[in-house]
Amino acid sequence: MATFYVARSEIITPLPWPTFALPFSALLTGLGAPYVKIASTDLTNHALIAQACESFPRVIVSTGMATMGEIEAMVTMVKRDHPTTDFSLMHCVSAYPCDLSQANTARVALLARAFEVPVGYSDHTSEDISAAMALVQGASFFEKHFTTDRSLPGFDHAHALDGPALQRYVTHLRAAAQSLAQPAAGLAKQELVTKVRARRGLYAARDLKAGHVLTAKDLLFVRPSTEFQATDPSQLVGQRLTQDLPRHAALGPGPGVGIVASNWGSAGAYWGQEMQEKGMAPAPSSPNTSEPQG
Repeated sequence: MATFYVARSEIITPLPWPTFALPFSALLTGLGAPYVKIASTDLTNHALIAQACESFPRVIVSTGMATMGEIEAMVTMVKRDHPTTDFSLMHCVSAYPCDLSQANTARVALLARAFEVPVGYSDHTSEDISAAMALVQGASFFEKHFTTDRSLPGFDHAHALDGPALQRYVTHLRAAAQSLAQPAAGLAKQELVTKVRARRGLYAARDLKAGHVLTAKDLLFVRPSTEFQATDPSQLVGQRLTQDLPRHAALGPGPGVGIVASNWGSAGAYWGQEMQEKGMAPAPSSPNTSEPQG
C-alpha cells in the first residue's frame, strides 16, 4: 500500500505511510524524505508534530476527527515554535471508505480562511467526484490511497485505487484544475466555433426588389449568423433596399439595406462533420442547396 500526494500539476514524491511515532520520523529523515505527513490520529500529538517540524522542511498535518479548537491549538503551536516550517493542513474525513455525502469538502475553504495556510484534501471516497469538489473549495494538493490489487488483505486495499483508476483520478483532477483556471468572463474555444453556426442572422424571407421598404414579414431571424450581429428583426424594419435581394440572402444595414456575408459555409462544414461523427446523413454544404436553419 502506498499513498500518493497529487498536486495540481504534478505527482509529489509518494511516502510509504504517514508518520505515527517518533522513531518512524527519524527513519524517514534518514531516508531523505523531503517532507512528512502527520496522520489525523496524531493531530493532538504536539510532541510528534514539533519533532517533524524540526526534522523536515515541509510538514503536512491531516485534520480528520479534529474540532476547530484542536486544530487551532496545534496550528498556534507550529506558528509560534516553528515559524520557518513550510506548513500545510489536509482536510479529510476519517472513514474508510468515506461516503461522498459525508466528504464535507467545504471544510477545505474554512480551514484556509481560519488558519491562513495551504490546505489539501485527503480523499477517502471511492471515486474522484469529491476531489473536484475540494478543488473548487481551494484544495491545492491531494492524497489518494493506491494499491496494486484491491483484493489484497489489509485495512486499506479495498477502498484504494489501482493503477488505471489512479490514472483516471489524476487525469480528471488536472482537467478540473484547467477548467477552473479559465477566465470566468471568457468563452471556451469550442463555444467560439459553435457561436458561428448557432447564433442567428437576418435573411430575406422571399425575393425582394430594390427600393422595397422592409416589413417584418420580409425577414427571417434564423441560423447561421452573419457579419451583421442582429439582435431583433425590427432593426431592419422600415429600411429601404438598395439592391434586388434573392430569397435567403443575408441582410445588413449600410446606407440602406443590402446583402452581407453569411457564415453558412463554415456552419455547413461544422454541421456536416458533426452529423458524420454521429452517424447521421451528411449536412448540405452549399447555400444553393439548402436554407438557413430556424
